[in-house]
Amino acid sequence: MTTTIQRVRQLQEEIKAREIMLAELSQQPEYLAEQAFIQDVMDVLEMHGRTLKEAVLAIDPSLLGSAPKAPKAKRPYTPRKPKDVEPFSLKPEPKPAPKVSPFATFGQSASAEVPAPAPGVDGAEHPLEPEPKKPAKAVRAKRQSSKHNAARNAKRRVEMIQAGRWFLYTNPHTGETHEAARQGDDLLRGWAAEFGKVTVEGWKRPITPEEAGL
Repeated sequence: MTTTIQRVRQLQEEIKAREIMLAELSQQPEYLAEQAFIQDVMDVLEMHGRTLKEAVLAIDPSLLGSAPKAPKAKRPYTPRKPKDVEPFSLKPEPKPAPKVSPFATFGQSASAEVPAPAPGVDGAEHPLEPEPKKPAKAVRAKRQSSKHNAARNAKRRVEMIQAGRWFLYTNPHTGETHEAARQGDDLLRGWAAEFGKVTVEGWKRPITPEEAGL
């Protein structure tokens, strides 16, 4: 009991000493200046209707530090259903063929047939050889005579004149004339290379049957 009373009195003395120390610190000018600054800040926040946190966020958000991220919720573990797996079975290996002893046929008579003689050997009949084929005669193309070609060209010229497809080309530079159905011969090609294909095309005019004497 005595010990408890002594402990209580000791704590009371410590409290009085702390109160004296607190009173001395509260009277120091540094404490009074900080207390006045805090009061001024609180008055300004109250006047604008803001909190201290809002004021710090407006001045510099980094002063509050980054808030710790909430941990992600883990999905509950659900065991997977086993897939349908066909039972694995090894195929039986084929049995090896039984070994034959080299002495199994010892003393037996050979039953191999004697091969027949090849034809043409030891009096055997010779096979009939096929007769060589005669070379086919080369087909010669019939050469048409120049008279036939001239008659064909004359007939074609008459037909083209009657159809209005036979033209007379007159070179105004040389005065030379040439008859043709189109620019396909060497003379007209030379004129087209020198004066142009369109220019040579303008030099033509159809030959009438009266001019050709038809």
